[in-house]
Amino acid sequence: MPGRRFAAIAVAFAVSLVFLAVVLVGIDLPAVIAHAGRADALMLLAGVPLKGASFVFMAARTRVMLRPVRALSWTDALRSTMLGFVGNNLLPLRGGDLLRIGWLARDGATASSCAAAVGTERLIDLLTLVLLFLATLSLGVVEVERTGTLVVWVVGSFGLMVGAIAAARHPQRVNALVARALTPAGPRAVALVAPRVARFLDGLAALRSARAIASAFGLAVGIVGTWWLGIALWLQAFDAGLAWYAPSVVLAFSTFGQMLPSAPGAIGTYHYFVTISLVLLGLSQDHATSIAIVGHALSVVPWTVLGLAWLGLDALRPTRA
Repeated sequence: MPGRRFAAIAVAFAVSLVFLAVVLVGIDLPAVIAHAGRADALMLLAGVPLKGASFVFMAARTRVMLRPVRALSWTDALRSTMLGFVGNNLLPLRGGDLLRIGWLARDGATASSCAAAVGTERLIDLLTLVLLFLATLSLGVVEVERTGTLVVWVVGSFGLMVGAIAAARHPQRVNALVARALTPAGPRAVALVAPRVARFLDGLAALRSARAIASAFGLAVGIVGTWWLGIALWLQAFDAGLAWYAPSVVLAFSTFGQMLPSAPGAIGTYHYFVTISLVLLGLSQDHATSIAIVGHALSVVPWTVLGLAWLGLDALRPTRA
């Protein structure tokens, strides 16, 4: 296991280095720095509170998704959100999500059920971004080739969501199918896997409620909306002169980049996909690279520092019985 973990981390860093090298090779570094120096600092800083607003939306959605298995206070929901964000920016392979699941798995909630809830949150974000991107394409204002990757992305996200809702509403059938599939492996395999599957399905329980699904997607619109506005501010601060739909394209590309294994903070993969999206929209590579580097730093560094301070101070307080 340690060897496999080390290999996975090594692959993540290698992927990040490759994408970062692709971004940086061939650029005019003085031009990149010059673009950053001409950016409107106040407008860039205005995007920092927007990132904080997205955490509030995320915390509210976590309360909705985990309500069937654990009642979370606003403080605990926000703390779990910050733990995931800070962890993802300090650990490779989105290790913050694992930290967050471990932290949530208490007071009667299991790691399997919390993993299901957190995974569903990610899926809802992905589906919301897919819908935003499809809406942008339907307007005919941006041309993107209908590749196999795009089809898999669209069909896969919708299919996973439908499957999750179906599994949440028919857990007995899923448990029965799992037990039947594991029967040839023997009773020990059934006893080992079946309870974990049942606990995982418990984490999907919020999807049994149409009201909870509507709330989760409504909050996802708030989350994606803050991301969209943040990118719009970056583009305005850098005087990019792009059309109003540009943030939608950047969001779609950057989300795909963050799904790949990478170093902490999606370094390299994030920069590559943001840069390539802006180049496709008409910016020079130097201009696009400058936006990607500065925008990423402002979306990651301030809240990682603030999150560390808050989580660190909280850890020093006496724990309750």
